[in-house]
Amino acid sequence: MRKSRRLYASTVKEHNPCKERYQLFLKYCGDKGYVTITEASCLRHASEFDWDWFAVNLLSESAWGAYEAAMASAWEAYLAATSQARKAYKAAIASARGAHKAATEPARDAYEAATSQAWGAFDAAIAPALEAYEAATAPAWARAYINDTGESDE
Repeated sequence: MRKSRRLYASTVKEHNPCKERYQLFLKYCGDKGYVTITEASCLRHASEFDWDWFAVNLLSESAWGAYEAAMASAWEAYLAATSQARKAYKAAIASARGAHKAATEPARDAYEAATSQAWGAFDAAIAPALEAYEAATAPAWARAYINDTGESDE
């Protein structure tokens, strides 16, 4: 199995990379017009390039399969390594949510009680005006309906 490969700028350009990353790639090419890709160089520049883009666009089918297998293995290792931290995080969040709910529930209940009384008073206060509005606009709405549909309820 080959441990390195030359990657030419022209090959990368054929696959329409984003301009910013392509310019960065050209910087590493220098005057040669290519870079030698090794595992060490990939690791050294891991945060600078979207290696998934390179894999999807530039790997052969068999190399893509090997890449996917390596990525799946790495993902499983990541999940295993972080599982305890995720469990602790979820427990802390659940605890914090419970404490927040307990702390704010009395205020929320008082707010609901106060505003429900206010909304009740508001509804009672505007009821006569709303009835008068509906009575005054009913003929206009009826005419608009007749003119819009050409039909009458009569």
